[in-house]
Amino acid sequence: MKATHSDLRLTIGQHLEYVLPRLSFDPTIPIWPPDVFAICASALVKSGGYCRVLVNWPPKTYRAPEDWDKAAVKHGRSWRRMWVTKRTAPKAVARYWGTLIDARDKPVQAIAENATLGQAVLQLCAVADEASEGVGSPLDGHETEIEERFQFHASGLLDRDSPGSSLCEEINVTRLRVLPKMHTPQTGLTVRSLSHYLALCEPSEVVPYWIQSMSPLRDDSMNLLVVPWPFEIYPVQFRAAVPLQNEMRNMPDRFGFFTFDQRDSGDVVEAVSKLYDSALEQVGRIDGVVLPELALTEQERIDLRSFALQKNAFLVSGFGSSSQGGTRCGENQVGLDFRGVLDVTLSQRKHHRWKLDSSQVSQYRLGSLLYPEKEWWE
Repeated sequence: MKATHSDLRLTIGQHLEYVLPRLSFDPTIPIWPPDVFAICASALVKSGGYCRVLVNWPPKTYRAPEDWDKAAVKHGRSWRRMWVTKRTAPKAVARYWGTLIDARDKPVQAIAENATLGQAVLQLCAVADEASEGVGSPLDGHETEIEERFQFHASGLLDRDSPGSSLCEEINVTRLRVLPKMHTPQTGLTVRSLSHYLALCEPSEVVPYWIQSMSPLRDDSMNLLVVPWPFEIYPVQFRAAVPLQNEMRNMPDRFGFFTFDQRDSGDVVEAVSKLYDSALEQVGRIDGVVLPELALTEQERIDLRSFALQKNAFLVSGFGSSSQGGTRCGENQVGLDFRGVLDVTLSQRKHHRWKLDSSQVSQYRLGSLLYPEKEWWE
């Protein structure tokens, strides 16, 4: 018997089982809120249901949107408390979950088309989000015992070295990740607009690691000293380079390779120190120092890190080295240094190569060094 086009549609059950395989034989609700958030937020994305959040809203059981807001906060706090004391979810949350499980034979698009189903999924997302308030942020000493225990468990999940950070407990990171959220977009409508504390992340080649500072930044503002170091860059610092023998060797003739040579531009610590003192007189507090891509050598970064940490400021800096005659590839990294219980120093290689096209070669006045009709790769 030949399957029809409609028979091939993804069902809600198939989506749920992909995200969390044990739902195929055990449909009970995950008791850890970020797991429920991952399942339901991904279902809203898969179905397009997040686009219809303003249709038929709020649910009929609430008179006004603000009544629903209060209920979501109430259920979220109850879920957090019940997870700590009983390791279960509130009855209202279990009821929403039952609506989703009862619809598992329907196509995933039903989440966008059926008001009752869509509302149940959205409410699960919202309550799981409210239950996770504060995860990933430093404790400020005013938390209750319930909040401390909940956040301690979340921190333990985020601190996993391999295979990277995720707040999910049951859901493998090769399927979905959930990370703490620090900002909610105020324009546009995407699934990112629907949560305050949790962010859904699709698996990718980028492996995130959530590093938690022991001391929180101020809530109301952050003062950054942005230093355009070095103050002068000369065209001669860009030059054609010989690629490594086994690296990108089948590139067409229109492509070339370049590297950037750093030069002694003076004492960066002295320069930043003067700017720091001047900025301190004007704004009263500096929380962080930021320098651009390839601004520093590795040693300069080490020296500047000591200065910044002594001032209780974090440092974000680009650093690296040029390539060496086809024997060693250049380095292009970003560093993050900040003070916690122990000083934390992190670095990450650039994810993708820098490319200069003809317009950039002309704009940066590099035509005497890099042929403008080529496209130059770092």
